[in-house]
Amino acid sequence: MKKVVTVILIFLFFYSLSYCQNSDKSLIFDEYSISLNRTTAFFDDNTLNRMGFGLGTYFNFRPEKKFNLKIGFEYNYTSQEKIRIYEKPNTYYNNVKFNMGYISFPFLFRLNFGSDKKIFIELGVFADVFLHGKESGEYQDFGTSTTTEFSNKMRRFSDNYGWSLGIGAKLPFPVKNHKLIIKADYKLGLNSYEYYRYYEMYNWYYRISFGLIREHK
Repeated sequence: MKKVVTVILIFLFFYSLSYCQNSDKSLIFDEYSISLNRTTAFFDDNTLNRMGFGLGTYFNFRPEKKFNLKIGFEYNYTSQEKIRIYEKPNTYYNNVKFNMGYISFPFLFRLNFGSDKKIFIELGVFADVFLHGKESGEYQDFGTSTTTEFSNKMRRFSDNYGWSLGIGAKLPFPVKNHKLIIKADYKLGLNSYEYYRYYEMYNWYYRISFGLIREHK
């Protein structure tokens, strides 16, 4: 919980910093977002997808142009549940929830459409650095017929990387030089995580984001 609070405070710091700079002359963050996400384990009947959330702050190079570059950093918290995991011949785990927090670094190209550039498409890559995690569920032993609940801090998972694709819109907002951004995107992690011996897990998820972008005048 302390790490989550730290990330939120960093996010607020960069947001407040944007109002202390001249946007025409300074290389500063000009876009901020809050997101909801849901994991998407395709072709895996042993996984239940769960909800998470995220925060992001970004800088756009040449945002007034039709084609521009966007970089920044995010905190993304994702969750998924494994229905059953076999550990030994006589033991297994039930309903194991994996909750994971990452610092993400997106590198995106944004293509803006229309004369007023309201609609955009984003395509790019990202890198995820594992920050913290928790696993919880039930442990069952056939030999003793016992069921034990557990909740553990996760061992460090491998860092992740992958592709990102999104579509969104810039809408009017009642704050000077700002527009509201609504965006849907998908993050496809390419690095698999091994857990409980031979099991693998991928961190794939889609997001709905709401944010603000400050226009460069």
